[in-house]
Amino acid sequence: KIVDKNGNTVFNFTPEKVKKIPISKSTLEFLHEALAGVVKRGTGWRAANKVVKIAGKTGTAQLAGDKNPHNWFIGYAPADNPKLSIVVLVENKEEEISIAPQIAGRILSRIFDNTGK
Repeated sequence: KIVDKNGNTVFNFTPEKVKKIPISKSTLEFLHEALAGVVKRGTGWRAANKVVKIAGKTGTAQLAGDKNPHNWFIGYAPADNPKLSIVVLVENKEEEISIAPQIAGRILSRIFDNTGK
């Protein structure tokens, strides 16, 4: 659900199971560890913070011509027991560094710091 700053429900979601993916428990655990590693010691390190452990993946989309590339970060938190997922897309960024993980980290940190969950 989405709540406002006063705790009032703005929108309720009804979870919908679309399809079960045939994947072994060991493969799923490997993927969770790999995604947590991206934030802990990889390209998504800027998402790391002191409030909540995040797992995720960074990416870059090259564009034709002289346009700057897009960069993105997709992740979830807490990494060990996911409650929220996030996608941040920064279009045509001019900086050399990827700022999408940092934005995601700040958003998730703020959410979990304010809710304590």
